[in-house]
Amino acid sequence: MVIKRIYYSDNGIFKIPNNVSEISNEAAAFDTTVKTIGLGQQSIKFGGKAFYQTSVEKVCGLDGNKELDAKMFLTDEAQSLKNEADNTIEIHTESFSKCTKLHTVIIPKTKRIIIESFAFSGCCNLRSFEIQADDIEISDSAFEGCPNLTLISNCDFVERFSREHGIRFLRI
Repeated sequence: MVIKRIYYSDNGIFKIPNNVSEISNEAAAFDTTVKTIGLGQQSIKFGGKAFYQTSVEKVCGLDGNKELDAKMFLTDEAQSLKNEADNTIEIHTESFSKCTKLHTVIIPKTKRIIIESFAFSGCCNLRSFEIQADDIEISDSAFEGCPNLTLISNCDFVERFSREHGIRFLRI
């Protein structure tokens, strides 16, 4: 299932249903109602400018193990899916660009993640980006204009990327 346009959220929370495989280009661009995006364990593609210049503050997984407030996303279905990490997350060009309120991204453990150019560019308050995957691709310009960013991972590639791009790194 593809979400072409996001018209509302529940108290600022947009939980991506497990049957959704793609958020279309500009699906929530300029939206001021979505504050938190909850990711399941499914493979998902975020189209170009999907959340461009929105009021999103946080993107996190549904399993709730990383942060207490992520538990609001828990469902029986999510619990059964949380150990299935055989998926791909694709964050296309400018998907979250200019989300100036975005401060935290926690990507659930996944098999593969692709972060394209300018995906998080201009997210000047993005402080924490946690990522764990077997296969990771990050464009050189993915985090352009994120001066306070710390990448958190157990992956050697992410550590090397951080060092090459002058981004703080924390190993978990």
